[in-house]
Amino acid sequence: MAELAPKGDRRMGANPHANGGILLRDLRMPDFHVHAVTVPSPGAVNGQDTLVLGKFLATWLSSIRISVTSESSVRMRHSRISWRGL
Repeated sequence: MAELAPKGDRRMGANPHANGGILLRDLRMPDFHVHAVTVPSPGAVNGQDTLVLGKFLATWLSSIRISVTSESSVRMRHSRISWRGL
């Protein structure tokens, strides 16, 4: 069995896509400071972190041309809901 395993550059860890150091490049992200929430004192602002994160992610996804419509919402539209057992 050991003879069947790939050797040298044929190993999975030698693949530049699987090796975490060969194909490194900077990740282009929008400036997250634009989405910062100013909080002058604790409890002074009523905000939700998920809404702010959602706006940031929508900006980023549109910048890399990925539709903001999530795959799960498409699945929900095409699925049947069963109320049995509730």
